[in-house]
Amino acid sequence: MRDELSMMVNRKALRGNDTFAVFDQARGEESGRAAQCSTEQLDEAMMAAEPAARLWILGDDEHDCHRMLAQAAAIVAGLATILASEQGRPLGDARADVARSARWLPYFGDVDASAISGAQPCVTP
Repeated sequence: MRDELSMMVNRKALRGNDTFAVFDQARGEESGRAAQCSTEQLDEAMMAAEPAARLWILGDDEHDCHRMLAQAAAIVAGLATILASEQGRPLGDARADVARSARWLPYFGDVDASAISGAQPCVTP
């Protein structure tokens, strides 16, 4: 485990003002530590997120579709272990949760958004 933990805020790695324990709920023991942000860092993160959310809403639907498909691949690749560790889920159940999530993201990535907002559906390469 690293002595110095940082967090990403507005595309910058920032040191927290402290750390807090992350517990493995299944074993009831500490599995790691995370950086604790200050109120100012939290405010900065929220202010940085607002324009990003607007860009997401007003953004290019095809780009967003492909981004969701990439997110599905990332979920499958590594989140089951984290879910098991942080939430105390048995690894098999965590894998099933991740697999279900991964199946839904491509669905929403390929859904015909024009029925909802007048946007074009994702084009499959």
